[in-house]
Amino acid sequence: MTKCTKCDKFLKSHKHRDVNLSELKSKNLNEGFEYHDKLNEVRFLFAQKIKKLRLEQKKRTNEWSIQQWYYGYLESNIWRKKRDWILNKMDYKCERCGKKALYVHHKTYDRVGYENP
Repeated sequence: MTKCTKCDKFLKSHKHRDVNLSELKSKNLNEGFEYHDKLNEVRFLFAQKIKKLRLEQKKRTNEWSIQQWYYGYLESNIWRKKRDWILNKMDYKCERCGKKALYVHHKTYDRVGYENP
């Protein structure tokens, strides 16, 4: 399923009919493969095609640029300093369960890049 990043409305459901399986390039399916091997090969090729369709949908929408920016932000020195500050403040313990914490999560994404401590 593909959803809008702003309103969470479903935009498109990818189904088997979206892909013409006979047009997918494949290893020679007629040369001695058993039924399950053929089926697994077609499933793998179908999954690759669906992945490509979803990526194209992301690129057509703003979702692609926002996602790329966010992952870049998580690798930045600014986030690393905020993360380390929070982990030190909480003594590397999870606020929920008290076990050792390795990650810091956003409570809300409204102020990403301008988070309040």
